[in-house]
This record gives sequence, structure tokens and C-alpha cells, in this order.
Amino acid sequence: MSNAPVTHAAPTGTKTTYSFNDHFIIKKPDLSEIPEQKLAILSNQFGELSDSVERVIIRIFDSAVVPGGALRGVVYICLKEPIKLNTLTVTTEMITKTISSDEKQDMEKRIPISYTVLTDDPSLGKRMPIRKFTCQEPEFIQSPVKEVNLSDPCFSPFIGPVQLAPGDHAIPFAFPLESDAHPSILLKGKVGFKHEVEIIHRYYVYASMRLSRPDENNSVTISTDNLNIKVLSCGPPNYTLSNGERIPAIMKTFTMENRQMLIQVENLIFQEADDINIYLFTDEPAGIRYVEAYLLRIFHIPGLKVSDTKALHKLKKYPPNVFIDGRTEKVTFTENLPLPYSEAAETESGRLFSNSQYLPSHYRDFRVSCESLNSTEQSQRTLHCDSYKDLPRDARKAGCHLTLNVPINSVPQSCLESLKITYYIRVLIHGKRKVMAYSLPISVVEQRSKDYKMRYLGEGNHIYDPEYLKLKRDSKCSVS
Repeated sequence: MSNAPVTHAAPTGTKTTYSFNDHFIIKKPDLSEIPEQKLAILSNQFGELSDSVERVIIRIFDSAVVPGGALRGVVYICLKEPIKLNTLTVTTEMITKTISSDEKQDMEKRIPISYTVLTDDPSLGKRMPIRKFTCQEPEFIQSPVKEVNLSDPCFSPFIGPVQLAPGDHAIPFAFPLESDAHPSILLKGKVGFKHEVEIIHRYYVYASMRLSRPDENNSVTISTDNLNIKVLSCGPPNYTLSNGERIPAIMKTFTMENRQMLIQVENLIFQEADDINIYLFTDEPAGIRYVEAYLLRIFHIPGLKVSDTKALHKLKKYPPNVFIDGRTEKVTFTENLPLPYSEAAETESGRLFSNSQYLPSHYRDFRVSCESLNSTEQSQRTLHCDSYKDLPRDARKAGCHLTLNVPINSVPQSCLESLKITYYIRVLIHGKRKVMAYSLPISVVEQRSKDYKMRYLGEGNHIYDPEYLKLKRDSKCSVS
């Protein structure tokens, strides 16, 4: 691209003429069939450039994107007179708000994150502007539901400034959302609190540009209206062997009253309506009365003093911020229950899930508590990944299968500072004298993507605080 001046000296008494390095050319776009929520049109709000600029439009192709994915879109500029485009940025603004029904607003936080599409800073501009816009630009090859490769040239800013002639222009962009951006949340209702509470965590996107007339240095900054975007919670799909056979995500052994036990869970990451399959095996079924399982959802809202710690010390019933989303029937052990996974699948499971790259740290272990029916005495320990070898396949004399279901419209797991939503599978094995309780954290997500890393959950282990494990072990409970 030539950087020659846009004005040329003209003979005295003649009108100044211009030559343009025209870029991003497009035929007048037909936007009549684009959904309203994917389009924001700005017109007649251009200040001293109102005679030159007819309208500016931001259009997004994806109203939903996962953390680490690409939000794809176009900024249209329709001109009546020549204009110099100096800079163009696209900004997502994250808004977190907590409101209770007694009209006390706890918090509103706004965090803008900007991405440079075109710059006049020679140290930042990397790409030559395109001459004509087409829908085959590399930006549109990116995926909103897969983690992007930031080394791709399409994420580098265009070199500016760019001279634009009268007519229509379209500048493509692919906004790389940060991989630790927390998914959108909208929660409304009574959540361990006497008043209705509304918690909103959402995102907007808008474009800003700095324009000037070709023969002037003074510039005008223009910003479009906001468009709402949804950031989806996401996790990897179930792992399988090359032949499609299922691989269990959890396979661990423990002892209960001198018997060996094995627990197997097919996955730790679920979507709404998914089945949660839990298998238990033992080398000595005598003395085990029955097994049952719960799906629990726990809320922690510091700003409204809804705690996930002290309340969980109560043993008589679940506190108001603990919801039972599902429970199984009481299931007894069956001798010679068919093994649900092949030996190859079990071996591969031990290899996969001993590797930290496959799951965040707080999914790599889970706790066991052994509670006496006649005492509050409790012991806890962490189970380890390859311990399934302590109960070989030929030693599994009896087993049982429990199935929970993730409800439709489940709120995704949240790890916001202002709102934590944690899901647990709570498995209770009732023996003659003791009840063995298992608290296994799981995640509920809206989207699945191959090899996706759930970086937005962080690497903390707060869900292993002992308070999380002191839930009522064996009596029926109701939650308002």
C-alpha cells in the first residue's frame, strides 16, 4: 500500500483534487434478512463529519461464542465523501451485576476488552488492507466454538491509515475471546436468600473508529451501539477408543469395612438432559444394604452473604443454598453384574486421566467420607487415579448401576468471584453400621468441543474444602 499524501498541490484558483488508495470495497450490502440482534446501525450521529459519513454498521455472524473462540463480524462504512480511516477497534464489555428484590444493588462491574482491527501505529500494523471484501476472508474460517490459534495472520491488525472513497466499505474482524473469559450467566430466584435475587454476567460488543477528512489532521471518534453476545460454557466430549468404545473418566478404588470397592463414572462434564451413569463394584457384597445417589447444586454468593461453607456443617437437612436436582432409587448389588467397560478402555482411562492436560486440577481427585450411623465421627481421604488395579476385573463379584439425569435448562457451572455454582454427584453406600459418602464434582456446560480446555474454571481447589463434604448423608431432605 502506498502512503503518498492524499492531497496534491493545485494551481492557484483551482479546486484541490484527491487521489485515494481505496480499500475494503464492497457492493452496497443487503441487510434486510439479517436478524436484528446481529446488527447495529448508526446514522446521523457523526458530528462535523455528518456531510461525509452516511452510516456505520457493526454486524456479527455469531451471537454465541465459547471462551477462547472467535467472534466473527464485519464493520460496514457507507460514505458520501472521501474519508481517512485511522483506527478501528472492536470492544467486548463484560458486565456483572447482582441485585436483590429489596432494591439493594450489591455490585455492578464493567470490564472492557478491546481488539485492534486497523491501526495507524506502524509498530502494531502487520497486515496489508484488502482491496475488495469477500465472504471468503480468513476471518470467517475461524470457529466460534473452538479455541483459536492466535498466530494466525487474520488476528493481526491491518496497516492504517486507509483512504476510503465515497461508497460502501466492509472491514472483516475475528475477535479472539480470551480463553479465561467466564461464560454468560443469568440467574433469578431465591437462592439461599430471603429475597429474590438476580445475578447477571453478560457481554456486549461494539466498534469504535477514528475518522478524519483526507486533508485534515483533526479526527472524530465514532462508536456503534452495543450488540449482545452470549459466551457459552464449554467442555470436551466424552473420551472414546478409536473404535468408538466408551472410556470411563473416573475409576478409583477404596475400602469399606474390609471390602474392596470400585467406582466408575463415564464422564465428569455434562450438558442438560444427559444421563450420569455411575457403576459400583465390590469383592464382597455381603453387608451392603443399598446404594443411592444425588445430584446437588450449591450456590455461593458472597455479596449477599449466601455461603457455601458454614451452612454445610448442618447435618439435619440441606441448607437453602443446596438444591437437589436429581436422585436415584435405592439400588442393591447384583452378583456378576456385566462390566460396562472393556479392559482396553479401563487401561486407556488410567493413562488419560493421570495426565493433567485433560481436566482442570479440581477434577483430578475426589473425596471419600466414612460416616458412622451412630456418631458424627468422620474420616476423609483422597482417591488416586490408577487405583482401580486394586480390584481386578475377575475380583468384581457384584455391582450396581445408578443413573441420574441433568435437568433441562440447568444453569451452567459458575466460578465467578460474585457467584459460584458447583455441581456434585453425591453417592451414598449404606452398610450395616456405616454409610460411605462420596462427593464427586462435575461440570454442567452448554457446548462440547473436541480437545477443549476449560481454562475459564481456573486451577483452584476451593471445592475440596471440607465444608463441601459435610452434607447430610442418608436422610431424605427437601429444598425450598
